[in-house]
Parts: sequence; C-alpha cells; structure tokens
Amino acid sequence: MKKALLAVLLLTGLSSAHAANIAFISFHATDAPSAAAAAAGLTSASDIGYTNALTAAGHNVTRYATKDDPTADDAAIYNAADLVIISRAVSSGHYQQETAFWNTAITAPVINMGGYTLRNSRLNFTDGADMPDTTGNVALSIVGAHPIFDGVTLNGAGGVDYAVNVEEPLLATPTQRGISVNANNVVGGTVLATVDGIANGFAIAEWQKGATLNNGDVLGGNRLVFLSGSREASGISSETAGLYDLTSEGNKMFLNAVNYMAVPEPGTALLAGMGCVLMMFRRRRN
Repeated sequence: MKKALLAVLLLTGLSSAHAANIAFISFHATDAPSAAAAAAGLTSASDIGYTNALTAAGHNVTRYATKDDPTADDAAIYNAADLVIISRAVSSGHYQQETAFWNTAITAPVINMGGYTLRNSRLNFTDGADMPDTTGNVALSIVGAHPIFDGVTLNGAGGVDYAVNVEEPLLATPTQRGISVNANNVVGGTVLATVDGIANGFAIAEWQKGATLNNGDVLGGNRLVFLSGSREASGISSETAGLYDLTSEGNKMFLNAVNYMAVPEPGTALLAGMGCVLMMFRRRRN
C-alpha cells in the first residue's frame, strides 16, 4: 500500500510540474507574425522559439495579444492559468498605466521576460530606467543556489553561458541588439543571477506575493524576471523583438523556471491523487 501511495504521489507531482497551462502574452496572438512583423519579413511569431520549447516540454501554451487596456475579463483568464509569461515581444507602454492590473489584480504567478517593462516608469520592479543592451554572447553569474539552476553546467568562470547574439536573415537588418537589461536596483525582490559585463545588471530575480514595489504596489502573486529575447535592430519594427537566444544551458534554466513558478498552491492534482489512495486504503480495511 505504501508503494501504491508513493507511485501516485510521484505521478501526480510530475504531472503538476510538467504539464502547466500557460498564458503567453506577446505582440503575436498566434504562432503567425503580427502584421508589422510580417511586413518586416518574419514568417512566424518572433518569439515562437519560447513557445516551441514549452510545448516540447509538455506544457499547454495559449497565446494572447498584449493590450494597452486589459479588462476584468482578461484578469479572469490570466488568473485561471497555472502561469502567465509576458514575452520580450511586447510594447512596454502597455505596462505603464496598468500597474495595478499587472501587479495586484493578477494573482497567478508571472514570468516577465522584458527589461523595459520593469522600469520605474512602467511596472516599478526597479528604481530606475537604465537600459543597456548586451553585446555578443551573454554569461551570467549565479548569486546563490536555486531550483532554476538545477542540472545546469557551469562554465570555467563558475557562471553560466546563457545566451547568444542572434540574427534573423529574413529581416532587412538581420543582427539584433541583444538582451535589454535593467541596470538599476531591484525593489522588493531578490536577484538570482547577474549579467557579466553590465554593472548592476540582473537577468533573473524573484518576488514573493505580498512584496511592495517601487511605486507602492503590493504584488498579488509570485513574480519572476527571466530576461531573454533579443531587442530589434535599429530602424526595424519593435514587433520583431524577442527572438529566441538561449544556449542549451539557458533553455534548461528557462524550463526549470517555468516548473518552479507553475507549481500549484496547493497542488490540486497531488491532493486528488492522495484522495484516491486514501479511498482505496479505506475500502481495503473495510
């Protein structure tokens, strides 16, 4: 009986960790490019590499278009998801006047992939608006142990080779400008990994539900910043931003981050499995 209970716990635990229902917010409401991205030369969503990685890992991904005026109906949709991901491929202006919506009304866990939305003029996860772009390949220094770094291979400097500079040959200007990094102080959160070569720049940080941000907003759910996706080339539509740029180790960290953030509280699948086993146990005793 103990073996049966253990088997159910393991199976339900794996199910809840590896089959999350994810709301992915982007310029591109489907796998096809937005009109502006298509006009610039793209034949698929600029950030499709991330949703492909998620579905390949067994997650269920639904795309939603980024909005300047989200509604209560949007909140209900996002809060019903196991995880919300705000892509790098969004307009940061959509996260300027809507801080109460994103920071407080959204109680589902959120991963934010874009540095521009973090600024003190947007969601206020930091106290400033300094936004350097990385140049060339990107390495991170890990600040401390965390499940996001489980199984990750360190480089010779003790950090992680995280991302590469990407090109999109379908665009008139193929070379993009790297990861946009907010190089200001985190407010209310904890930095997990910094960007080598950018003073005070961080790539990964987390905030717990109830944390207070720079503008006084109190978070309605857990938040994680995981900066990834390149900035569009100069003179090209911003809707071509967000190209997939992760190394194999970076991709491992991305999927670890998703599993970490999407754990149900409490795990309904786990509780259901325990209930089934307890019912079986009672029937055997009777």
